[in-house]
Amino acid sequence: MSAGAGAACSSGSLEPSHVMQAAGLTAAESKEGLRFSFGHSNSEQDGVEAAARLVEAIATVRRAARHSGRL
Repeated sequence: MSAGAGAACSSGSLEPSHVMQAAGLTAAESKEGLRFSFGHSNSEQDGVEAAARLVEAIATVRRAARHSGRL
């Protein structure tokens, strides 16, 4: 499994993803996308675990931002 920013078709671009904008996101939102790519060896459980770790990481960053007064 790998992770990347934005849509796969705009990988490496600093411009907002036209695919994400076509899905209804704003230009700012489309720059904040996160993409997970799964291979044939990944299981559904791998995705569940990745999602749980992402939720934990976001919570940690938000706590740190609140503590520093940035949020």
